[in-house]
Amino acid sequence: MVPMAKHDVLGVIKFLQDNKQRDGEVSLGDVMRLTEVMAGDFKSVLHLYAPSMRQEF
Repeated sequence: MVPMAKHDVLGVIKFLQDNKQRDGEVSLGDVMRLTEVMAGDFKSVLHLYAPSMRQEF
């Protein structure tokens, strides 16, 4: 697995810290923010593997 970029890891840490301060109450906005962070990480995985996937086809 490809390691997450530093800014993505910091985004997850901030999300978890903010959530802890609200006693675990999560809003839809929180979920969307976490989704954006994880999607950013997924983009980096795709960029890494895309050249090798193209060679297979």
